[in-house]
Amino acid sequence: GHSKGRPQIDSSKATDKINPMDFTFVEINEAVKLVEMGVATPQDIDTAIKLGLNRPFGPFELAKQFGAEQIAKRLEELAKQFGKKIFEPAKTLKEGKLEELLKAGKAEGS
Repeated sequence: GHSKGRPQIDSSKATDKINPMDFTFVEINEAVKLVEMGVATPQDIDTAIKLGLNRPFGPFELAKQFGAEQIAKRLEELAKQFGKKIFEPAKTLKEGKLEELLKAGKAEGS
């Protein structure tokens, strides 16, 4: 049923609604926050994820494929859906400045 024009969320069916990409977007968001805090460069994080978790791509390499706008939009949906601030997109994603962050990281690391 609907209330206030919104579909009711049946928590027993919540697992069907999780998109595997959501985990990737949350991971990208956390990686962006680390770079914003000056803890690591995008390259450091991608290398650590690939070597440490034996994955073909790091979060920033994946982020480039999706773009900040799509990632930020989905993270905002997750934050609303679960009522958790942790899912809210990092400043860089919200402002669509992912490309700049990646370029800045490269200049610093070269």
